[in-house]
Amino acid sequence: MRQIRFNLEAKRSMQINELMSKQLLGALNEYAVLVDAKDRILLANDKAKSLFAGQNYEIDGKIIWDILPKDIVEEQKKYLEQVLLSLQPFILQWEYKSNWFEQRIFPVLDEFGELWRVACFVSDITEYKLAYEKLNENQRELSALFSNLPGFAYRCKNDKDWTMEFLSQGCEDLTGYKAEELINNTKMSYNDLIHPDDRERIWDEVQ
Repeated sequence: MRQIRFNLEAKRSMQINELMSKQLLGALNEYAVLVDAKDRILLANDKAKSLFAGQNYEIDGKIIWDILPKDIVEEQKKYLEQVLLSLQPFILQWEYKSNWFEQRIFPVLDEFGELWRVACFVSDITEYKLAYEKLNENQRELSALFSNLPGFAYRCKNDKDWTMEFLSQGCEDLTGYKAEELINNTKMSYNDLIHPDDRERIWDEVQ
């Protein structure tokens, strides 16, 4: 009788855990899939289901390799194998058909430290990647522009030290100090370069 009660409680506990997992996956704004040790999909949120064949397509219970695009299966198997061997999370970014994705794979261990499930989360980071590349491009253009300027360009805080946040390369030719020596007052402040008789006057004029 006690064994039957224990089995019922264990079954109910598993049902509660499954329900909680399903609710958590459904709340995520990314593709989320939970698979077992045999690569069978146990849970998938609506976003993941819609990625494969529309929101009404049922993928729970299917082998994940059977529904993934064939041209990424082998690579994905390598990522999963690394997690299975190390029992450590694995995070990567990859490109597919001009879109960029960030993928996070987490092993889910039982109370004995054995692999129980594998959780996989995938986010579309295409917009972030494009913005990042655009920012790098702008920075390269600015660096090229500043390197050809007479003198140097700078950005500083409005404090008594004129704490530098950015300095172009031309500052070394005029001050004798490299940009990294002046930024954040690493070696000395920009105010130290101003003649003592002029410091107060310059401060007042800028204010």
